[in-house]
Order: sequence, then structure tokens, then C-alpha cells
Amino acid sequence: MTGLRPSPSAPKPGSLVIHPELGSGEIVSLRSGNRALVRFEARPLLPRTVTLEEIMPREVAPTWTSGSQYSLRRVAPVSREVYEDRQTIEALRMGVVPKAHAHEYTVARAAELQSLDGLLESTQGLRLIWGEYGAGKTHILEVFEERALARGFLTARTVLDIGEVPPSHPRRLYRALVSRIRYPDVPDTGLDPLLQKLEGSEPHALWSERRSSRFLSPVLFARHHGDPGLGAIFTEYAQGYPFSASDLYTLDRYLGRLRWRGPSLLALSDYRTYGRLYVHLLGTIASWARDAGYRGVVVLLDEVEELDRLNAEHTRLAKEVLFHFAAATVPRNSLGFDPEIDLHRGGHAVHRSLGLRFEEDQPLSVAMALTPLPEVEQALDRMVSSPEAAVRLSRIAAGAHGDLTSRVGEIYRRAYPESEFGFGERHEIERVLRASLAAGQDDPRVLIRSMVAILDFRRLHRSIGIKV
Repeated sequence: MTGLRPSPSAPKPGSLVIHPELGSGEIVSLRSGNRALVRFEARPLLPRTVTLEEIMPREVAPTWTSGSQYSLRRVAPVSREVYEDRQTIEALRMGVVPKAHAHEYTVARAAELQSLDGLLESTQGLRLIWGEYGAGKTHILEVFEERALARGFLTARTVLDIGEVPPSHPRRLYRALVSRIRYPDVPDTGLDPLLQKLEGSEPHALWSERRSSRFLSPVLFARHHGDPGLGAIFTEYAQGYPFSASDLYTLDRYLGRLRWRGPSLLALSDYRTYGRLYVHLLGTIASWARDAGYRGVVVLLDEVEELDRLNAEHTRLAKEVLFHFAAATVPRNSLGFDPEIDLHRGGHAVHRSLGLRFEEDQPLSVAMALTPLPEVEQALDRMVSSPEAAVRLSRIAAGAHGDLTSRVGEIYRRAYPESEFGFGERHEIERVLRASLAAGQDDPRVLIRSMVAILDFRRLHRSIGIKV
């Protein structure tokens, strides 16, 4: 076996490249400032200027000059159910929350889930999920997301991060949420499935109709009357991807050719004072989701304590963004502040005139998971005056670990039908759990990883004939 073909030379017009967000494309021309104009396959009508650091040569498939000396053992295919169970066990091995079956190993959380279910019953509201590190905040968000999807809601979930998804930048937060919208009935994510359902709806696509939106109606109109490539570009605009003033001018010209009778597109800027604009957009999506037959949208924000890592000015801006989420989901008399006085109205007059909500009864709910750091509690102490908004997670009591062992063992048995989960396995797990708890180690993720490691050890040793 020899090496691969050499990598392409320095970028030049005609070079094929890949961008982490925009996908594959071809360089049209090189520009000053270490930039390039690229025509991306997903949006060929509107070439984009990007920096050379953002793109990389499209990989060339490896060329093998000799056959492999090894042969692979065929593995019998498994059912989809077994495959999903094995994915769950693999996530537990890694110490992360799996994308499915999280509810199956949830113990001692009935009261907390009942509080969160209140959001699904009312289709509006806010919950602050407080818990120390290792208390299971991410796990409870995952379980709640499963329940929301099962009851017909769309979900939009992201993890705050001061580098990738900073809470002080509302457009980046909006884009992270909208690009991850999940549906109860289709596997695709993002805005596209929702817009597909509404493409033929004149009340949504035509300006001045009762369900029209300054931001989303021109997108729906372009998708319905333009070609698929143009519709994809407009959908990117609606999802918060950056567009320059010249990009928007070009899109407005396309709208004119399609005989759009509404106002021109508004820029979705990344100014940190534009919280009102983006919660208004989320409320619009929630209301349109209800129009399309869903029950609404549930927003899930994890690691909100990231604002503790910001400097004082960015913390103030992040706090304002988070307070906008409360203002868009909680009755005004249940807030600990006055949204019309205490929240900044950024932008031009058209931005400042936006309502916090698309409509008063919009079906938008928010759940935020956060660690009770003193600075974080101080920053958010005035967000909501209603005590029911706080969900406080305690450590799982020692008496619940037997139930947890049984639940993890059942998932493992389904994932690996040849394995055993009998007295020997249970005895060994309980011995390790007792030792861990005695040493002060009660993080559920660590305990579950230990359970899976024991089951793996016993299964693999049996598979090669070693008695355990």
C-alpha cells in the first residue's frame, strides 16, 4: 500500500474547495486581503467572498496501488432496534447523553419532569434548570426534548459556548438554534421542512396577509416562485447566515423579478443589541409551526453558566439576550423586569418597532440548564418572579442506584442479546457503586460508565471462552 496522491497546489481560480458551513465550491477569483470569491454548489447564483483560511482544498479520494493483505470478517447485520440500543450504550461508554432512550435510564426525576411538562401543556413559558456539575442537567434536557418531540413539538437545542455560540451575540445563538430544529415526523433538521409545509400558503407567503412576516414571508415567496437553488439561498438568510449589503441587494432584485409586492429584505445583523429581533423571529417560527400542524417550538439552552466566563460588558449583553427569551415566553406580570423599559431596542426604526412576540399566544417555550455559580445567579435573579420557573436538580439518592442498574442492564441486554445480566453482573456493579459512593463519587455519568465497563468486561471475556 502506497501513499495518497499529492494535495492540490495553492488555491487559484478554478480550484475546488470546501467551506465548513457553505460546503463544496469553486474559486471564481482571488481577491486582496487573503480572500477569494467562491461559487458554492449549494448557492451557485450568489458567489460568496470568504477568507482563504476558511476554505481548504477538496480532498481527493485515496489511490491504492496494491491490494490489502488483510481480509475482514463479515458481521451479521442487526435490526434497527438493536443498532439504536448499541448507539445508546456507546454514548454511555463515552460519558455523554445519547440521542435516544435517555428516558429509559432516568430515575428519581418525576417532580422535575412534571414541572417541565407544564411547558408542554401551556405551550408557553420558561424553566431555569439549576444543578451542580454532574447533577444531570444535560440528561434532563435530553429527556425533555424526547418528550416534547413525542407530543408534537419542534425542538431547537444548542450548547452555549463563548467561542462558537456566545450568549452575548443573538444572531449566532439564533443561527445555532434554528439550524438544529428537530421535527417529530421527519428526520431533516433546520427551517427547510417547516417552510416546505407552508410553501403553498398565501396567508404566509404574501405580504400584508394576516400570517405574513417581514423576515420569513419573502423567503417563502421565493421558495414557491423561484427555482430550488434560489430558495435554498433565501432559506440560509432566514436561518441567520451572514449576508452582506450587496448580497441582500442581489436577493431583492431576484424578488422583484418574481413580482414580490412587499418591502425589501432586512439585514439580520450580529449586533449584540438585536435580541428583540431574534426572539421575534423565534416566535414567528413557533406560530408558523402551529399553523403547519405542530404544537409549537421548545428551545433548549445548555450550559448557560458560560456567561460567567465573559467580561463585565459581555455579561451585561448576554444577560439582556437571555432576558429577551423570558420576555417572549413569560406573562409580563410574572417577569422580574419591565421588557419595554429595561431591554434595549437596537437597530433602525423598523427594528425598534418590532414586537417582542409575533402574536400574544405564540407557542414558544424555553428551558435553560445552568450551574448555580454566584455570578450567574446574581445576573439572572430578576429574570422571572414566579418560583415555579426554577427547577432544582439534586444528586440522585443512593437508594435509586439499584433501579438505575436495572435500567442500564436492560438496555445493554437488548443491545447485545448474547450477553448476560444476572446475579454475577448485578453483584459486581453494586460492589463498584458502593465503593464509588463511599469515596464521594456520585456523578451519574461516571457511575453509568462504570456499569457499562463491567458489562463489557464480562461479555468480552465470555466471548473468548474465559470464565468470569
